[in-house]
Amino acid sequence: MASPQRPVVRLIGLGNIGFRHLQGLKPLAGSIHLEARDRSDEAVARAEAEWSAYAGAQGDFSSDGTRDGPADLVVLATSAMGRAEILQDQLNLGAKRLLLEKVVFTETAAFERAQAQLERAGAVAFVNTARRLWPLHRKLKEMAVATGPVHLDVEGRGLGLACNGVHFIDLLQMLSGETDLDVVAASISEPWASKREGYYETWGRLKLETPGGSTLCLSVLEDSSPSPQMSVRMGERDLIINEAEGRVTDSTGAEIANLGRSPYQSELSAAYATPMLAGSQPELPSLSVSAEAHRVLFDVLAPVFQKEGLIGPHGLPIT
Repeated sequence: MASPQRPVVRLIGLGNIGFRHLQGLKPLAGSIHLEARDRSDEAVARAEAEWSAYAGAQGDFSSDGTRDGPADLVVLATSAMGRAEILQDQLNLGAKRLLLEKVVFTETAAFERAQAQLERAGAVAFVNTARRLWPLHRKLKEMAVATGPVHLDVEGRGLGLACNGVHFIDLLQMLSGETDLDVVAASISEPWASKREGYYETWGRLKLETPGGSTLCLSVLEDSSPSPQMSVRMGERDLIINEAEGRVTDSTGAEIANLGRSPYQSELSAAYATPMLAGSQPELPSLSVSAEAHRVLFDVLAPVFQKEGLIGPHGLPIT
């Protein structure tokens, strides 16, 4: 049983991203009670072994969550399909603060239902588009405040537009300070089976614009560069962004900022958990803000998935 002195963090889903969340909570191991849940006994055992090695760690690991009551923070790191039902279950158990992995849901209507459920429960949910926590992008945000519209260009290979597009759409929302988005142009490939059974991916190009004139040009192509190549125009300045190294240079190669290697998810989870456990907001988008980022992505993906007969009763098969 959890110590009454320790807040309860419930982590549901212990696959790759869930395990990284667990590792990211290491700085809090001596001050929280972790409830970790997954249907896979193997995943549960792996997570328990990792957590038990942390100083002061206290936890409860199970593939059966029927004993669960309310938690101070719930992290949903499951696949997208079925997450809406898990969210409702956790709200029924009394959850008030939740962190949701993306892709959050697989249909626009699910966001509307979830928002209504959260409001009825007096709960809040945020979405883990974690680039907002990176020192590099926080520095870019500082620079963007005084420049007016920003124009972000991203190109990458092996990312998967369906899986990762929301990250860069959210980055446009962050840098521009605007939530609303319009699709200017899109060219999406036929879907192809992803490594996760039952889910699909696409390549493609996408251009979005905010009401204030900021733009995102996102290209995720099979033959693009092996890591995201990013540039941004702020006012009269053209900047080259090296996410891996945390460096910003101008068009002449002069260094504008060097913030060191960008953090991994396994180094970030405490940065959202700490304020959420204190009743404050993390530096992540609310579900309502992220719903708009998902909406524009769904708008361009839906026609190609529909053409291939891949939209089922649970929406787009992406995660």
